Amino acid sequence: MSPVTIRFLEQLDQFYNSDNPSELINFLDKTFWESVKSENTELLIASGNEYAGYLRVSGKIKEAHEVYEKIIPLIKSSYGIFSREYTSLLINLGNLYIADCAYIKSLELFSEAEKILSEFPEERNLYAALYNNRSTSFRMLSDTRSAKKDILNALDIVKNDPQKRAVSLINLSEILILSGEFSRADKIITESLEIFERKIFFDPVHYANALSTAGEINYYLGNYLRSQVFYARSLKEFDNHMGNNPMKERILNNYCKVRKILEDYNYEGT
Repeated sequence: MSPVTIRFLEQLDQFYNSDNPSELINFLDKTFWESVKSENTELLIASGNEYAGYLRVSGKIKEAHEVYEKIIPLIKSSYGIFSREYTSLLINLGNLYIADCAYIKSLELFSEAEKILSEFPEERNLYAALYNNRSTSFRMLSDTRSAKKDILNALDIVKNDPQKRAVSLINLSEILILSGEFSRADKIITESLEIFERKIFFDPVHYANALSTAGEINYYLGNYLRSQVFYARSLKEFDNHMGNNPMKERILNNYCKVRKILEDYNYEGT
């Protein structure tokens, strides 16, 4: 990895740890388009993957696709299609199609990635990412059996990695919500939040998602005060680190729904 790319990743960590989402997006935008102009392939791929991921989380699906259009041919020409790098790209692109509600297309990309991964059985982290993301596709298609199988496979792989385990537990709890297993989902998301709140890593996007999931579970359990608190904490994480995006809007709608219930029952929430 070149010194320029290493410096980019170091700066990226600093921006992710800041409380100014606009600075982060400006940094990613500037670095990516400057690397396009300079034809720095390594930096373009590294910054492009990060930029597209942030655009996806921000709900800017079209812009994220435009970034991938730039880096896909470079990854193919630099590494080939039977490579770890191309496999990682397929998984990231599949995740983007999930955000675009194109779940069948995402499954096609994940299947392609799985075929390539059969040549790299040692790439356990890529397998975990594949299973984790594919479980979301299955869940969104209401195939809870396949979703649960994949997420349990992912959890088995990442059992010694706190950050990846915390993220996988969010996905498992969301599958359990779909299955109506709310009490079990509550235990799972509690474990996930406990890992996040040890603060041994920094992952505000998934932490906000975990808080929102806890809010949803408590809503279904009838614990409206707890639900409101979790939704409020999730919104605060978005405000501090990601700014406005469709996910935040959905959480805000859920917060308002719970708030209305509490007002109707003359409770005072925070």
